[in-house]
Amino acid sequence: MARPKPDEDEVRARLLAAADDLLRQHGADKLTVSDIAARCGMSQSNAYRFFASKKALLEALGMRWFDDIQAALRAVAAGGGTPEDRLRDFLLTQFTLKLERWRADPDLFCAYLRLADAHPAIAQAHIAENHDLLRRLVGDWCGSKGMSPRAATRVATQILDATLLIRDPFALARYGDDMTPRRARELVDLVLAGIQTR
Repeated sequence: MARPKPDEDEVRARLLAAADDLLRQHGADKLTVSDIAARCGMSQSNAYRFFASKKALLEALGMRWFDDIQAALRAVAAGGGTPEDRLRDFLLTQFTLKLERWRADPDLFCAYLRLADAHPAIAQAHIAENHDLLRRLVGDWCGSKGMSPRAATRVATQILDATLLIRDPFALARYGDDMTPRRARELVDLVLAGIQTR
């Protein structure tokens, strides 16, 4: 009688969970497919049946890390409320979710930063989507104030620059102990108020 085939999604999830554990313990530099496979009780060649390369596995690991953040940000961007409220919520949600991860497990947070630094493609899709969502929210906000699309593009760049401290995970890793939700709200309020009075 033939052995039942393993559920592909389940095996991929096990490999990614093992990679997450090893990343926390040893960092991105020492993460190997053979160690990940061994942690799951399989051969390295068997692991490659589920991920074509180490790069593919690392990219899937990074996407797994960002998935729930992206889902929350998409929901905020598509939600109700005024354009200004959605923009404010979008910026503060990014901060809150990243700060929670930093405080829950600083070692794992920093390990993911090193992984993204060594493999920039892992974070590029996340960053690009967030910038696109923010630009659309800024466009809605500026449109509600009668500003031109050209002005909205400039304002989006200004907001990205001015809120880097609460959006950039590298900044959070460096200043996360000092940055509080109250400070983040005050920063966002100051940025939005400053743009409205120009």
